[in-house]
Amino acid sequence: MQFRNADSKVIEAAAAKADNDMYENGIVAVGDISNSSATIAIKANSKIYYHTFVETFSFSPNKAEEVFNNALELLAQFKPQSCSITPHAPYSVSKELFKLIKKYCDSGGKNLISMHNQECGDENKFYRYKLGSFNDLYAHFGIDITHFKPQARNSLQSVIPLLTSRQNILMVHNTCTNLKDIYFIKRFDRKIHWCFCPNANLYIEGILPKVGLFLDQGFNITLGTDSLASNSKLCILNEMRTLQQKFPAISTDKLLKWATINGAVYLGIDKDKEP
Repeated sequence: MQFRNADSKVIEAAAAKADNDMYENGIVAVGDISNSSATIAIKANSKIYYHTFVETFSFSPNKAEEVFNNALELLAQFKPQSCSITPHAPYSVSKELFKLIKKYCDSGGKNLISMHNQECGDENKFYRYKLGSFNDLYAHFGIDITHFKPQARNSLQSVIPLLTSRQNILMVHNTCTNLKDIYFIKRFDRKIHWCFCPNANLYIEGILPKVGLFLDQGFNITLGTDSLASNSKLCILNEMRTLQQKFPAISTDKLLKWATINGAVYLGIDKDKEP
C-alpha cells in the first residue's frame, strides 16, 4: 500500500510490462481489478481482452454513498471498455455499500462481480466473533467499527444475502472456505463461480484452499494469479503446475478447463474468437 502514490510514469511502465508479459505467457483475456484510471490507455491498446473491476472500499456506513458515486465516476472513465463495479471483500465493504452495489446490479445491464473471499482465517474469526487481527487493521487506519455486530457465522455466509442474484459472481481465493460455506450458498439463488490463485495464497498465507471440497459441486471453477504484489509472475501455467503438484488427483484436462474456457464462461466471452 505504501507504493500506491508512486510516480505515474513508473506505474504505467510496470503495467505495460505486465500486459506484455501476460500476452507472451499465452494469456488472451484478463479480469483486472482497478482503483484508478492509470491502466485505461494500456488496456485500450492491448492485444489482450480486458474486463476491469472498479473496486470499492469502505467499511464505514456513512461513506457508502460517496464511495459508490466515486466508483461510478471511475467506471465512466473506463467505458466503453468492458467494466463493472465490484466490492473488494467482506471485511472492507459495509452492509450499506453492499446494498448500493446490489441495487445497481439489479437495475439491469451486465455488471460482473469479483470479490476477495475468505483469504485468511481471521476474516471468518472477525465475522463470527469480532476477534482477530482485523481489529488491529481497523484501529491502524482509524476506522470506527462500533456499528459491526458479529454474525456467529463465516464471512461468506454473512454477505451472500447482500449480493445480487442477477449477475455472475466470482469468489476469489477461498483459502478458508469450508464445506458448510459451500452448502450454505447452494441455498441461495446466486450465480457463484470460484477462482483459485494458489501461488498468491502460498506467498501470503503459506496455505492453499481445500480444493477437493469444490470438486463435483456443480460450480464453475477458474484460475487466477492475483497481482504482482502477491505473486512472482502473472502466469496461469504456473498456477496449474502448483495445483498439480499439491493435488495430483486433479487431471490435467480439468486444470486446462479451469485455466481457459471456464474463465471465458464467467466473463461471457466463451463464444468469442481470440483477439
